[in-house]
Amino acid sequence: HGNTDNYALGREHLERFAGNGSGTVLPASFVNGRDIIALGLAPGPRFKGLLEAVHDAQLQGTVRNRDEALALLRRLASEE
Repeated sequence: HGNTDNYALGREHLERFAGNGSGTVLPASFVNGRDIIALGLAPGPRFKGLLEAVHDAQLQGTVRNRDEALALLRRLASEE
């Protein structure tokens, strides 16, 4: 029927299908796990949430460069 209103795609699905030739490609995140480790945090389950939050802010345009992404990452890490 072509109506996809009832389908909810998670972030991982959107990223996987972004390169399927539709012309939509998500940009690489400004930060990664090494940046979190540099803040003194041990690798663990919260890494994913921190990285997704910063990447989401990047995709929304509230974070425009690596310096802003690192500042947000520091703030989010200190709030938890």
